[in-house]
Amino acid sequence: MNILRIKPEEEYPSTLIAFGSGYLPLAGPQKSAPMPGANTLKEPRMIRVLAVLVLLAAGSAQAAPRVLIEAGNVVVENDGAKKPLTKSGRDSEAALSPDGRFVVFTRGPAKKGNDDECGNGDAAELLMRVNADGSGETVLLRGREGKKPEERLCGFTNKQFTSDGRLLYFLTPGWATSGALHVYDFNAKAERFVVDASGLVVLSACKKEHKDRVAIQRHKYFVFGGSYDWYWLYDPRTKKEIGPLGEVDDKDLAKQTEQWCA
Repeated sequence: MNILRIKPEEEYPSTLIAFGSGYLPLAGPQKSAPMPGANTLKEPRMIRVLAVLVLLAAGSAQAAPRVLIEAGNVVVENDGAKKPLTKSGRDSEAALSPDGRFVVFTRGPAKKGNDDECGNGDAAELLMRVNADGSGETVLLRGREGKKPEERLCGFTNKQFTSDGRLLYFLTPGWATSGALHVYDFNAKAERFVVDASGLVVLSACKKEHKDRVAIQRHKYFVFGGSYDWYWLYDPRTKKEIGPLGEVDDKDLAKQTEQWCA
């Protein structure tokens, strides 16, 4: 009968197969096989194997990169080491792309304008992009005053990507009681207004039909007076409000998002 032969246990002591609660070496010139129940895996060898596994697990558990703003500059922190990406001293609101390849951020105006208004020209804020190694700094959008609330661009706050990194949602000033939600498409290199909103969560962690939909905070009015600011599930692709999610405090939003996408 033909069988697969390998070198004996003396040269490859780890070449064992489980047999009941003991082990059997594979076929080859060897000593007699231990009976089931015999403990042929010596304790020191087991300790060495476990130590290697622990070291491998520790090496793969490095913290994910994150972006910070320090002294008005974008900084990427990776495993405790910090690397400045910009030098303007006017940068804020940074967000790392899902693949970790680039960062988007807001650059303040070169010329100080009215804090309550979106500016044009040198008074405009910029939506910027820079690669994670500090190269390729580019302007994605320039701020503008706009004739209508939904046409105003500045601030570029609460930046959040869809799961594939193709779309970037952000908030800008809008109406007296609400901000405005906009989206930038990296493929089309274009921006558009989505809907009035003062709070935002892109549901990139959700599964199935809710994946990459958005939870937005909207200011609405009760029939017989009074107002409320609930979160609502909204589908930007169909431009339809799906239903209410309820009132959520900012401090509880991250935990609530996990429950929505569980």
